[in-house]
Amino acid sequence: MASASGLGGDDDEDNVEGDEKNGERGASTTPRRNSLSRRRSSTRSITSMILRRLSFTGNEQKSNLKSKKTSITFGRFDDDDDFIEEPATDPPGPRPYVLISSRPALDQLRSSQFLTLAAFFAFHHSRNTWTLTTTRDFLAYLGDDDTGNKYLAIFTLLTPASIVGLPFVDKIVHKGGYAAGLHVVNALAIGQGIIQVSSDNLNVQVIGFVLYSFYRCFLFSVCFSCLPAFLDGIVLGKGYGMLIFSGGILSLMNIPLSNAAVQKLGGNFFVPNLIYTVLCAPCIILVWMIHRGFKLEAEEKARLKEANLNDMQRESIGDNINDSNVSEGGEGAAD
Repeated sequence: MASASGLGGDDDEDNVEGDEKNGERGASTTPRRNSLSRRRSSTRSITSMILRRLSFTGNEQKSNLKSKKTSITFGRFDDDDDFIEEPATDPPGPRPYVLISSRPALDQLRSSQFLTLAAFFAFHHSRNTWTLTTTRDFLAYLGDDDTGNKYLAIFTLLTPASIVGLPFVDKIVHKGGYAAGLHVVNALAIGQGIIQVSSDNLNVQVIGFVLYSFYRCFLFSVCFSCLPAFLDGIVLGKGYGMLIFSGGILSLMNIPLSNAAVQKLGGNFFVPNLIYTVLCAPCIILVWMIHRGFKLEAEEKARLKEANLNDMQRESIGDNINDSNVSEGGEGAAD
């Protein structure tokens, strides 16, 4: 009995010592567990806050870009006795701007930007054709036949020399944009037209030849370089074809103008040249409309770029939070 009681006493002492050791271990690990729980709670709060912001932003974008589908019935039924669903209407307020290059191919060619540029190019292409085809008779009326067509030869030699104006095209377009280049086209056309209608001196007409040479260079260089700035590459060839087609159609007006100058005005091209010079003024409004279109395109591209940067920042923040959670989870498992 004594030995049994002695063994029982030793077991009680071992149990007491084990409880004391477990208490000491629990006391030592309690602060570490509290620290980990606080870090995890703070991480969860940050994650929940970011997720709330992302969800709010996503809902706001969806509400702006998508309209709710509504069904309006007016007592009409189909064969299955179901209500006929009316098409959804656009939400009130201005519609969000869409880049022209992101639209369908037909919508790109029907955009106001392309149609305005086509109208501008058609007029100046017709004027360019008029000058090329009537210069011989125009100079003959001023007395070039008496000089052996010397001034006609000067005009012919200066026409291909328009390539000299390419460096000026680059400088003006880079500094002022495409609208500045189109304004130069108008200015050169008006300058040459004023010389044609204001002077009968053949020497003065040489200045008009120089202006016409630069005019051709700016017209084709600037107009053709405008298209890739807002059209998609798939539609680009069709766009060039439409520009040339519009210019060819409008050039048909040169036939009655030339017939009137030769047959009714006795070879005097003052009236047709004056008409083309005056019609350059409305082209200034067309250039302003084209400039406004490029401004809208630039603003939308900047907005999309900023939105992409914000998305990348949100993704990087989410990755950092996930990495911190993984590292904390590994530390907790090790402890």
